[in-house]
Amino acid sequence: MTFARDLLNFLTQDNFYPQGTFNQIRHEILFQILKNVKNIRNGLPDIAVYFATSGIYQKSDEHEAIFKQIKYEIEQKTFFHQVKAEPLDRAKLISLYDDTNKDIQAKLKFQEFFAIPSMPNIPQSYLALVNAKDFIDSILFDEDKNIKNNIFEENIRAYLGEEVYVNSNIKKSLEEEKSQKIFSVLNNGITIISPDLAFSPSDKTIDLTNYQIINGCQTSNVLFENRDIINDDTKIIVKFISTTHEETITKIISSTNNQSNIDNNAFLGLKEKTRMVQRYFETMNNTVGDENRVYFERRQNEYSQSDYQKSRIFDLRTVVQAYNAMILEEPFNSSRYVKKIFESNELFKDDDEESLYYICSLALYKIHVAINSKKLKYSNLKWHVLFIMKYVATKSNKNWTRNSKKSNQNVKKIIETLTDKEKFENALNEYLAIIESLPIPTSDEIKRQKYTADLRSKTFEYLNF
Repeated sequence: MTFARDLLNFLTQDNFYPQGTFNQIRHEILFQILKNVKNIRNGLPDIAVYFATSGIYQKSDEHEAIFKQIKYEIEQKTFFHQVKAEPLDRAKLISLYDDTNKDIQAKLKFQEFFAIPSMPNIPQSYLALVNAKDFIDSILFDEDKNIKNNIFEENIRAYLGEEVYVNSNIKKSLEEEKSQKIFSVLNNGITIISPDLAFSPSDKTIDLTNYQIINGCQTSNVLFENRDIINDDTKIIVKFISTTHEETITKIISSTNNQSNIDNNAFLGLKEKTRMVQRYFETMNNTVGDENRVYFERRQNEYSQSDYQKSRIFDLRTVVQAYNAMILEEPFNSSRYVKKIFESNELFKDDDEESLYYICSLALYKIHVAINSKKLKYSNLKWHVLFIMKYVATKSNKNWTRNSKKSNQNVKKIIETLTDKEKFENALNEYLAIIESLPIPTSDEIKRQKYTADLRSKTFEYLNF
């Protein structure tokens, strides 16, 4: 409520409360603008008010009511045309920061177009017939004539290569002159989303800013790789959609990819939390040595063109298995019933600590290294080793709540164990001692909850919890 009080005081011409120099100057600027409203579009300026926090916004009826009240109070002042009042948490702050670093622009010629009437949260959308060469030159090329890989970040999958059946067929169509002439009807086309579209029917061009190809990554890459054989007769159908509404964007991505042979679990990789987890991996990789780096492949084939060691790359499925084993404490499902994990709705929740997904993956990498170097027996129990690791490495069974900042202290302790050779080898001996204090389970017993419960009891007994 202090935020609301100070904000409304700031928007009052004669302040009731004292203001610092910074606010005084901005207050004067605001009311100077309001004195010149005749020069402003709509006769009044718009205002967007944000309550910013580096934490995670927990939506509640009380919080929503406060923002509605703030919006109402500002509207009553009649200073502004449109009023927006909303929270700005960590995820949105990161997104805004990313936008300031993006500068993806293009101007594309089209041959024919059809304007689609505006829809809720979609002010503009068009269907256009575009020359394939123009599409490659204007949309795909970067300054060095390489493909812009950053325009596919919203796509479910990265490029899968020409060997894949669908892509080999696209290539075959481009290699045949007759097929090139009818390519626009042979191919499903490309869908582009942009927050800012400027369509010019008179000179038949469209200007795009910070655009993303959300459907047609495979077609785009095959076109790029075969650009030397494409002639002027080759056309493609491109759908342009202008929107900034996140829920609408997610629905469009889901529906445009629904007819493709894509595992439904892959859509989990498009969640904002999943992106933040990937960003956390990148941040941590900048703070550790090369020998301790691991990579989260959020989208299928995302790192196929990188020089990262394959053993350090963890896809969505593997990260989920690791998280389920260590944090959700269900190694029996990680061992076999992975489908159950994805069905649980317990993954990449908005208030999850990103560090927990990272530490599970780093720990799994170290376990793989130990197994391959014969320092850890029982490779079929790797998920169960991951399960007890958090207790052995931290010597604690507290502060493991997945949405608690306190869990980060435990993460630091595990990192210290994993990245110190002597500490990690000592921990391996402890894992073996605990495992061997029970009869070695059969493959069937590994999949049962009972073995996990017995292992937990033995771990707690060993550590004197």
